[in-house]
Amino acid sequence: MAEFKGLSVSFAVKQKQDVQKQLFWPNLKNGPFNKLEDPVCCVKYCQSVPNFAVASGFQVEIRDPSANNAVVKNFHRFKSPVRSIAYRGLGSGLIAVGETNGHLSVHSVAMRTELRHMTAHTAAVTGLAFLAGVVGGGSTLSAAPKLASCAEDGRCLLWDVSDPQGQPLMEFDLSSASSSTSVSAPPADATAAAMDKATALDASQTDCNLLACGMINGRAYLLDSRQPRPALVLSHEHPVTCVRLAPGDNALYVAGDCWVRALSLHQGGRQIAAYRRHHKHVTDLAVGRGALLSCGLDGLVKVTDLLTYEEVQKYEYPNCGLLSMALSPGEADCLVLGTNDRWLLTRRYESPAAAAEAAEAAKSMSAAMKDPYLKAVKAYQVMPARPEDVVAPGPGRSRRPRQQLDQLDRLLKKFRHSDALSHVISKGQLKRKPQQAAAAMRELARRGALATALAGRPDVHVAALLKFVLHSLGNQDMAEDALPLASDLIEIYAAPRELRARPGIRPLFERLRALLAREIELGKQSAMCLGRVGLLLDTSAAAGAWLAPGVPLCDWLELNSL
Repeated sequence: MAEFKGLSVSFAVKQKQDVQKQLFWPNLKNGPFNKLEDPVCCVKYCQSVPNFAVASGFQVEIRDPSANNAVVKNFHRFKSPVRSIAYRGLGSGLIAVGETNGHLSVHSVAMRTELRHMTAHTAAVTGLAFLAGVVGGGSTLSAAPKLASCAEDGRCLLWDVSDPQGQPLMEFDLSSASSSTSVSAPPADATAAAMDKATALDASQTDCNLLACGMINGRAYLLDSRQPRPALVLSHEHPVTCVRLAPGDNALYVAGDCWVRALSLHQGGRQIAAYRRHHKHVTDLAVGRGALLSCGLDGLVKVTDLLTYEEVQKYEYPNCGLLSMALSPGEADCLVLGTNDRWLLTRRYESPAAAAEAAEAAKSMSAAMKDPYLKAVKAYQVMPARPEDVVAPGPGRSRRPRQQLDQLDRLLKKFRHSDALSHVISKGQLKRKPQQAAAAMRELARRGALATALAGRPDVHVAALLKFVLHSLGNQDMAEDALPLASDLIEIYAAPRELRARPGIRPLFERLRALLAREIELGKQSAMCLGRVGLLLDTSAAAGAWLAPGVPLCDWLELNSL
């Protein structure tokens, strides 16, 4: 009975996550968007109130997503641009702000006043996090939890916000030395400090002592606030841009370069999964509803299932880079994104029943708003002048049917570039209709979305595209459209690490490299031939006075060479 009960529970969990993948993520629709004055470098949700904080330029705003992202509070007058924030509402009512000059300040959300100002860091503060703690009443500092900060000076500090002196409680030892450095003194070696910049920080939501910190040298540290030395040192092999602790503190998700890795904390940091689904740097991560979300400078948001680590959904924002992301806690029905071109974007969950009800209400409203007088005027305008002009649609005079767009044009019209490329590959147009496939590639390249559509493809799709490129480069009519596709494929998939992970496409890339080398050599020979022809023409023009009438140019050149 015990084994049967365990199987039934696991099946229920799996069935629940399947329902979430089928119903929730595809129905996360576009919501309100706002244009700010500077790039949105950081977005943080509060765990206790449904508001989120946005850092952009020299100001920090607290917005309400239920009121079309209306600004609730505004903090400004910072001496340098804001780099990182940490937001904790309700009982503590605090927001911590880290600036690029190394200053760190703590503000009261209710009173909009600065409570603490700390200057222990000597470089930009890249990460802030409030440690989990008991939330008391009011917005006083006595009920405030501890605050952790990391900066580009390579230091990770722990603060007691209620301390009026503004001195750190502890500095975590993130260096390779065996002894901890002093709290008040920065690292002595400037070169080592430049190589050991701290770039990311996250705190556990349940454990009041657990922290995670990422470094530019590719290391990630699991920290305990009760001791200065790291509890666990992990390796990512790339400069770390973001770290996220799992809700149950059983795993750590690390992002750096184009890679995302899942590391098990219960097994000493053993790698659970590693995948590359972005073709540009991954900038932020978010965890919610049994999925891991990643966004990057390629304008893509990838949703990965935490059970199978397969991609279940993708959101595209072409021609912009995503810098930050936050998922609302609890039900996680709102996703907030910040871009490098100053846009604040949101996505909200809309159930199919509510969407159908809203469409029906809009349809009934539009029918009720129609004016009978306008109907009569419209009917009078289309009425023919004479009865004999009315032609009945007889057997030989049927109305011409409305021309429908094909599937590819409909996808391009809706800016679903990745789905359009998948349609071209799955329908076999690369082999059967290469001209149409080349036209689709040309349209994607014209929109600047070809690289975005090519990212995260399986080996079968990459192999099909490489075969299409190899076939098209030898065709004079299609070579111009195949060159941008070949360039993007080489940039995304031809890296040595990527080829080692995809051994099936390595021979095709070798054939493409040989073909391109041959085309380059033929281009050089063509340029040399054109140069010789031009020289001959110039020589013939100069020797025209000595050339006898009726003597061919080649014979004259042969006689002169003798």
